[in-house]
Amino acid sequence: MSTQSQAPETATESRAISTLDELRASRRATITRAETARILDVDKRTLDKALDAGEIPHLRVGRRIVVPREKLLALLTNDVPFPTAA
Repeated sequence: MSTQSQAPETATESRAISTLDELRASRRATITRAETARILDVDKRTLDKALDAGEIPHLRVGRRIVVPREKLLALLTNDVPFPTAA
């Protein structure tokens, strides 16, 4: 049995993402609802309403909701049109 542990993740990958710069620097495919709420500076309940309304792209994996990092970046940097109410 080996006692060596795997190499730790980089500093940006091992902690929660809280800013747009950290989101850009991350290589993770998705971020959590809590991280998304922090980046957008909104309450989780406000974020949940936006997710339910389809205003923010997301994936449901079982009961868990995650936000694709690249799609959120595109939305925040105006690379995709922001959904508007009809």
